[in-house]
Amino acid sequence: MNPSIQQKTIGLFFVALACFALSPAVRAYNLTGTWSADDGGLYYVRQLNDIVWWVGMSTESRMGLDDFRKGIAYTNVFRGRLTGDTIVGDWADVPHGSNHLNGTLTLRIVTNPFLGAIVLQKQAEPPLAVSAHLPGIS
Repeated sequence: MNPSIQQKTIGLFFVALACFALSPAVRAYNLTGTWSADDGGLYYVRQLNDIVWWVGMSTESRMGLDDFRKGIAYTNVFRGRLTGDTIVGDWADVPHGSNHLNGTLTLRIVTNPFLGAIVLQKQAEPPLAVSAHLPGIS
């Protein structure tokens, strides 16, 4: 193998390794799954590296188990970036529900010490809504 090609390959490997080592937030959390929120909705979350997506739907019954159709009051989508233990992103209601709102949202990831569950806590003055990941539901 040509020495200059070998040096470039090794250099590229170390750059990739350094980038991976410097991004612990991407590896520290796996937020993909179904979440239940204190607003009564269900949130279907997908995490791709440091990008977090969701579709949130209102429910009429507990966790929407008896609902004929979820999302009547609201259905929203979200895209945010995970940095450390914080997710910052934009959300918007879609025409499936009756709400037509949008905004920017900052969430902090907190681990509940008693349940071991991950909680997403809305950042405001003071902190408001809390959503909890439902283990075993994906």
